[in-house]
Amino acid sequence: MTNYQRGAAFERATVTALSGIGYVAGRFAGSKSDMGADVIALGHKRILLVQCKTGSRGISTEEWNDFYSVVTDVVQRQHMLPAHPIVAQQGDIVKGKRTANVFYLLTGVRASNMRQKNWPCVRHSLHDLIEMQKNNDGS
Repeated sequence: MTNYQRGAAFERATVTALSGIGYVAGRFAGSKSDMGADVIALGHKRILLVQCKTGSRGISTEEWNDFYSVVTDVVQRQHMLPAHPIVAQQGDIVKGKRTANVFYLLTGVRASNMRQKNWPCVRHSLHDLIEMQKNNDGS
């Protein structure tokens, strides 16, 4: 499987996962748009702009800050839409077992020397997102 195929498969899995918790989600194949979102999901009175990452490299500090700035400065402030920047990181293989996919809700800019535990984000598994949605919906 090529890197492109691996990335596309993870983007499709992210669309399926978000659709499963009540969002209308779509994949923007090969998106090099100004927003940088691979997946856009609408629902529950919010917009999720998702950048999907596979492999161990993850998202660089520059990519993080650019993506966060576009969503918060352009989408939220200029267009007054309830948008949230999310980075979906595919689970890694640790000791022969695949870890859960992680969804990071970005809450601020990141300095290049920050340790991961200090990143300005909230880390969620898909299970966390489902539980949060159930609580919000009262189900």
